[in-house]
Amino acid sequence: MASYVKTLGDAVVTALNSAGSGAFSESFTAYFDFDPNFEKLSGAETTVVVSLGTSEFSTATIAQDQARDRINISIIKSVAATESGNDADLIDGMISLLEEIRWFFRSELVHESQATESAYLGGESVNRGDLGQRMYRQTLQITFDSYRNG
Repeated sequence: MASYVKTLGDAVVTALNSAGSGAFSESFTAYFDFDPNFEKLSGAETTVVVSLGTSEFSTATIAQDQARDRINISIIKSVAATESGNDADLIDGMISLLEEIRWFFRSELVHESQATESAYLGGESVNRGDLGQRMYRQTLQITFDSYRNG
């Protein structure tokens, strides 16, 4: 099952990266990572990381051959620690971009899976004194329903 969800994660990355110019208000390159964390990142670019969420398979609420796979999509941004400004505006922009991504997948069929629901998982921040940066992460979880043999 994990390989299927990894394949779904890769398909989400492909869909985001091939969305075309103007699909989102901000340009980015998405990539897949099993363990997205701040320690791997540096720079002020907008980073979009797709990672595995959880899966449900063959429960009472879904058909026996249906699975619900959750994919996490995180936006990570950093600003110079010395930069003054309104970080709330930065965070609002990140949440707006997540909302655009949520709407993008609202009717997308990705790797034979349909996006059926989404949930905002919240955000976090960390000071990276070693890089002289403040880093922020906001995460959205999208649930994809798919039919496959267990």
